[in-house]
Amino acid sequence: MIDITLLIEAAKKAGLEKDADVQKAIQQATEQVLVQAYLSKELKSFVTDSAVKERYDRLVASLPKDEMEVKARHVLVKDEAAAKKIIEDLKKGADFLKIAREQSIDKASAQEGGDVGYFRKGDMVKEFADAAFALVPGKISETPVKTQFGWHVIKVDDKRKVKAPKFEEVQEQLKAAVLEESMLKLVTSLRDKAAIERFNQEGKPEIGGDKKVEEPAKK
Repeated sequence: MIDITLLIEAAKKAGLEKDADVQKAIQQATEQVLVQAYLSKELKSFVTDSAVKERYDRLVASLPKDEMEVKARHVLVKDEAAAKKIIEDLKKGADFLKIAREQSIDKASAQEGGDVGYFRKGDMVKEFADAAFALVPGKISETPVKTQFGWHVIKVDDKRKVKAPKFEEVQEQLKAAVLEESMLKLVTSLRDKAAIERFNQEGKPEIGGDKKVEEPAKK
């Protein structure tokens, strides 16, 4: 293993320590370490388990009480004729999952038999959402549904009230949100403090940091 100390000494002997670019990089690295250390110290008391839990409770309280979601599958094709043919085949007993895997141009869902999971009405394009929410679970759209992506044949597997996500499922996102909010408050506080400190002892504002407002010339 290379001895890092030897490399450092070699770099110093080569005069790199005085190189402008190297000094700039060292300065930037030092500043980054200082910022990270300061944030870690100051934000530790804000990003607590109780703060994250409080954020979760607010999220749950904000969710609509009676909003519905559906679990659906679809087969996406380029033209209406192909979609109509699929509907005819399904009425004759063809397997929806097999058709989705073989014919759907939505490759991501095709691998899952056309499954797009649970979604709320506002999560999908209007035409698709309206058609899906109008279906009874277990039923397939009677006519092809046209959207900007092509022609869809939709099957709804389930319909239910929207459930609040479990705490464990959103814990990391909530922690990140609390951290961001706390950081914003910290920066705002520092900015306000810096603005106050720019006033000199007589209560007169300082311009540009260290330049003071000059007294008007006396006549």
